[in-house]
Amino acid sequence: SPVCDLGGSRLTAARDPLELSSTEKMGLDGSAMTTVEGPRQDSDDRSAAAEQPKHDSSDRTAVIEAVCSDGKVAMSAAEFKQVVNAGDILGSLVYGHPGMRSEARPKYDVFRTYGVSRKVLNVIRACIRGNGTLPQDRDALALAVSGDLRHSAETLGGFPLVNEALKQHEAKQEENQRATVPLADRAGIYEWRNLIRIQTSTTSANRVDFQRAFNALGMKGFMLVSERDVESDSKEYVFRRPKDSTQGNAAPLCQAGATPAASESG
Repeated sequence: SPVCDLGGSRLTAARDPLELSSTEKMGLDGSAMTTVEGPRQDSDDRSAAAEQPKHDSSDRTAVIEAVCSDGKVAMSAAEFKQVVNAGDILGSLVYGHPGMRSEARPKYDVFRTYGVSRKVLNVIRACIRGNGTLPQDRDALALAVSGDLRHSAETLGGFPLVNEALKQHEAKQEENQRATVPLADRAGIYEWRNLIRIQTSTTSANRVDFQRAFNALGMKGFMLVSERDVESDSKEYVFRRPKDSTQGNAAPLCQAGATPAASESG
């Protein structure tokens, strides 16, 4: 504010330089000086800013929690971006699209909205990581056979790599359906059993034992797919059934006369 000197003339009181604006400073002779000065920042603030870790969605340490119909699936932001880019329209569902409503925040719960479970999402992730190859674990195969994997992928707009994985799997299934011996079962989708009947064995007991073993395999879901002569007096019967979680590996050959228990294992 203006003050008067002893002579009565008006003077302008010099303000503390720290209180001046960024464009106004006082010179040594009391005149105003114009300066260019950036925003003030204390040294402690600058140090704190320098120490602040950088963390964004492109950081591999960033975590995305995708919300599914039955819970959450955690993955890196980098993998989530890969999954989104692998879908035909998943990016639009998550982030919005010029022709759709623009989302203020990414919709990480889009999988719950479309009824996609954690198991299905994880198989979709595996198909993408495998560049179009279906995992061979029990859950993945069950989802492929039941059609749930294809249905969920299509519900989200489609994934070319999932389509490729299912196409390869179906081709293997068709090839293996023609398998009539274990060596032709390249994908290992069947359990196999063998029975050998000695043709020259004509006793009633041997015939009954063979028939009992034959019937026992049928009761457990095994189907006769081939038979062949193995020796001049013996014939081999080959059975198969699709694998499930409760059965073991194929049993050794069984000759006529053995008990049904000896003809099968698992």
